[in-house]
Amino acid sequence: MHDQVTEMKGVLEVEWITYLWVSILALWGGCANYVQKLRSGTSRFNLMEIFGELIVSGFAGVLTFFVCAATHTPEVVTAVCVGISGHMGARIITTFEVFVSKKLGLPTKDQEPGSKD
Repeated sequence: MHDQVTEMKGVLEVEWITYLWVSILALWGGCANYVQKLRSGTSRFNLMEIFGELIVSGFAGVLTFFVCAATHTPEVVTAVCVGISGHMGARIITTFEVFVSKKLGLPTKDQEPGSKD
């Protein structure tokens, strides 16, 4: 799998089966996070909430896959990272946002004028 990804010219050249397993792992991580919220009592079952959780988890998993592919991470480690990032959801996206902002010298949320955080 990583041979294809490391030699690819674009994200559209990755085989669909790769996107399928990445998506399944990320969504599974998101489901695990939602079940954990239900069991801890911090959330009540809500279809819109679980749908939103799955959208964010899937996005986080795909982003993590791209980072792992770009850094030539072994496939098994990539799978673990994708599942964990799916479970983390918005927290991992925020982490990526801060990292990229710092790398590009962009203001982070707490540095923006008029921010309350």
